[in-house]
This record gives sequence, structure tokens and C-alpha cells, in this order.
Amino acid sequence: MILGSQTESWEKVVKKLEPPSNAGMDWADRLEMRLKEKNYQAVSRRLGFSKNRLYAIVREKSVPNAIDAVKICRYVGASVEDIFGEDATKELSQVRPPTPEEADRAARKAWDITANEVRQETDASKAARKESSKAKDKNRKSG
Repeated sequence: MILGSQTESWEKVVKKLEPPSNAGMDWADRLEMRLKEKNYQAVSRRLGFSKNRLYAIVREKSVPNAIDAVKICRYVGASVEDIFGEDATKELSQVRPPTPEEADRAARKAWDITANEVRQETDASKAARKESSKAKDKNRKSG
């Protein structure tokens, strides 16, 4: 029986030494925990970031782009899933693909916007040519 109680006490000691669980932490908290006691300016320089970029990502919880996320995770020795996985999975589970009708509507809207821009540019260039032609005629008549 003594052996059993010693094993239990060792388990308690090991649990105390393990890093805290990530349960209940968002990605920024997990990242901040990994960067604890690091000089943000030196880390930013090492990662090729501007001075404030890492600070904005960690402290202001500004979501990094994929490349920056990979760079940061490699630096702290964690996988992207370790840092961002839980939150990203939760976000993605709330995203649904558009219905065919929604996709068609969005495509038509984009086409209409593009077509209108082309028409406006064409009208503007016609007006500019007309003005230029008037100016040339005026110069010929006066010259």
C-alpha cells in the first residue's frame, strides 16, 4: 500500500510541474504565454516584422496573416494548431458556403460594378478627347 500512495503523490508532483492547460485561453493568450519574458523588439527584428507589428498581434489581438502566424509559431516552437487551432476551428465551424443563389447574386453584383466602372472610364476618356479636340480647333483658328 505504501507504493500506491507514493505513486499518487508523484502524480500530484508531476501535475504541478506540467505547464498550465490551454483550456479557456484564446490564441492571443496562448501566444503571449509562449512569448513571456521575451523582448518584443528583438523577436520582431528576428521575424522581420516592424516594431509594432508583433505587439499589435499579441497585445491588441490583431489576427496575423497566415505567413506571420507560421513565422511566430515556428519561433516559439509550437505548431500553428497549438496556438490558433481551437479558435480557428470554432470560427470555421460557423462559416457556411454560399448557396448557389447567393453566389450568383454576388457574381452579378461584381460584374455590374465592373461594367459600370468601364462605362464611366470610357465616358470620361471620350469627354477628355472631345475637350482636347476643341482645344486643338481653337488653337488652329487663333493661330
